[in-house]
Amino acid sequence: MRFRVIIFLLLILIGVLTQSGFGDSGKVYVMNITGDIDMGLASFLERGVVEAEKDNAEAIILNIDTFGGLVVAATRMRDAIFNSSVPVITYVTGRAWSAGALIALAGEKLIMAPGTTIGAAETQPDDEKFISALRTEFKATAERRGKNPDIAMAMVDKDISIEGIIERGKLLTLSTTDALQHEFADGEALTFTALLNDLGLGKMQVIRVEPTSVEKFARAVTNPMLSGILLTLGFVGLFLEVTAVGWGVPGTIGLLSLAAFFSGHFLTGASHWSIIILFLAGVFLLLLEIFVVPGFGITGLGGGIGVLASLFMTFPTTDIAMKVMAGSVTASFIAIVIALRFLPRSNVWHRIALATSETVDLGYVGPANRENLLGKEGVTITDCRPSGVVIVDDERVDCVSEGGYLKKGVKVKVVKIEGNRLVVRSLEKEE
Repeated sequence: MRFRVIIFLLLILIGVLTQSGFGDSGKVYVMNITGDIDMGLASFLERGVVEAEKDNAEAIILNIDTFGGLVVAATRMRDAIFNSSVPVITYVTGRAWSAGALIALAGEKLIMAPGTTIGAAETQPDDEKFISALRTEFKATAERRGKNPDIAMAMVDKDISIEGIIERGKLLTLSTTDALQHEFADGEALTFTALLNDLGLGKMQVIRVEPTSVEKFARAVTNPMLSGILLTLGFVGLFLEVTAVGWGVPGTIGLLSLAAFFSGHFLTGASHWSIIILFLAGVFLLLLEIFVVPGFGITGLGGGIGVLASLFMTFPTTDIAMKVMAGSVTASFIAIVIALRFLPRSNVWHRIALATSETVDLGYVGPANRENLLGKEGVTITDCRPSGVVIVDDERVDCVSEGGYLKKGVKVKVVKIEGNRLVVRSLEKEE
């Protein structure tokens, strides 16, 4: 009798725990795919997938609302979804246009909220090469998810017509109702809660993945417009620094701008160390040409090619690279011309540059002429390593040893004059 009572109580306890959700330890990871599709967003998605896999999540849900963006970023995101060991459900909450349509199509299940749309995947530029590549990506993705590949391709290629759906010469965009009617979408959900319940995930723990500060920074600086501004600041800042004496604010701003540019693209995976090393090598060759090698020859040409090539390869596509580089070079040229024309007259320039001439009339005295000491003998009064001090004709003068290290008290002979400094040779070595 007691045994039956214990069993009965255990069954009641199990039922209560089940109803309360206790022991329901499954997790659902949620990420918002909004705004422009860019390399930073691709890195964010890849990180979220890795975290979900490590946490043994039951599912990943992508809330999609985007007008599109970079195809190269969208293909990275599609591959991350395909390679995920955790099922990925794409939930269109607004628009899944252009590159966003490819991401939405990649999910194991495509769910759309009422009043949303998917499609309009026109390539930029509108060239057959790009149309063919993206059309094939849409077709392969649709085939993998068991959806009509012709509908997917019609979202990219205007030359594809489907009877009763789209005529030739127009890109296909489907509403929620159309997508359900043609079995392109797997379901409809009014709210996120309804989506979870429809998928049987209503009792799961929802974990929302948010972009980190580093990812937000990377997305910001890899924006083509901001990338162009950073490059312009970098070019102008370094040019003004080269034309001024010493190191100051323009050079610091220029270096920080270029550092921000490269770090953003490096964090998103668009750039890597080899490109940064190529840029630094180009800058080094240019500085060598300016300060060491006379004229402009192979060193300067190589440096210029290295800098331009590294910047060009940093961008995800050739089209973006051409537009940003052309814009930044033009803006830099205009800014430099304006700076050279008006900056020397400004109060700011007078604070950082000497505005007066150091003439004899104003009491300035130039360096003494040491030519009369050539060939004379003297004694070192400090060790020369190789720089030191020597006394010649009872005059204390800076010197450089021709033969390396000389001890204090060694007799020397002046063999050369370099400005205000003497080049000396040990008399013992000369003998």
